[in-house]
Amino acid sequence: TAIKLMLEAGVVNDLDDAIEHLEDMVCTGERKMEDVAYNYIQDTDALSALSERLQGYFDYEAFGRDMELEGSYFEADDGVLWEYVA
Repeated sequence: TAIKLMLEAGVVNDLDDAIEHLEDMVCTGERKMEDVAYNYIQDTDALSALSERLQGYFDYEAFGRDMELEGSYFEADDGVLWEYVA
């Protein structure tokens, strides 16, 4: 799946290049960018400086859209999102 996604997205030029960069593709296990954004914020503890009350105002859906615009997330045929981290 990862090799196919890299080739289809034009992240790599050929199969050899895809194999070389295979470790750069990470399966998020998520189907929505909102969930990817939520996991990122939780993993990085990015909102820890804010009170819990203020944390509730954070818009994970909007942040997920911004992350998607970076162009490093790709959707597999089964709907699961992968990230190219190189």
